Amino acid sequence: MKNIIHSIFFIIIQVSIALSQTQPDSVQEWNKLGAAWQKFISNPIESNGLRVYSLLPNENYGIVEPDSAFHNTWESIYDNLYKLESLVQKQNRIAVKVSFKLYSISDADFTETLDQILGRLIRTNPKLFLEELKLHRELVGNLSGILGNLGEKFVDEEDLSKKEIIKRIQSLEKVKSKSLIGIRDECIIELKSQIQ
Repeated sequence: MKNIIHSIFFIIIQVSIALSQTQPDSVQEWNKLGAAWQKFISNPIESNGLRVYSLLPNENYGIVEPDSAFHNTWESIYDNLYKLESLVQKQNRIAVKVSFKLYSISDADFTETLDQILGRLIRTNPKLFLEELKLHRELVGNLSGILGNLGEKFVDEEDLSKKEIIKRIQSLEKVKSKSLIGIRDECIIELKSQIQ
């Protein structure tokens, strides 16, 4: 019995040491992301965007303490999404990449905003939208939001919403690239289900 207790105690100590050693690196990484984000937003060149992209998690990060370095960085990013939106509307590929990768740190409101920003791209550049969606499909999850979250202008406007969804379907149908047919068809099926 003593051996088991000693073993458990030893494991707890080892885990505590490991966590205390990785914590500062995590704080440093989030601080690096925050600094890279500010640099990208103030000077949205490709190299700055790629730095942000490389520092964002590759999978959904989850919920963390509100006073953490993650939260401070997250808040800075969320507060400046309107600047990112402007770049996405200009069809800036690195801004689109960064927008998709931001799903890895988004909560419900953040996700809804990203859905609207990226969803508008369907009508202006459906090929770019599909290329990046295909690369980031795991982060997006359910397609209904990114395809059908049309924004406040469309709330309680059934006819207007239906027209917008039909225009999105028509835009997607113009994409003929063989490598995008699968994701394109998946999107079209989802959009059609939203107007039936």
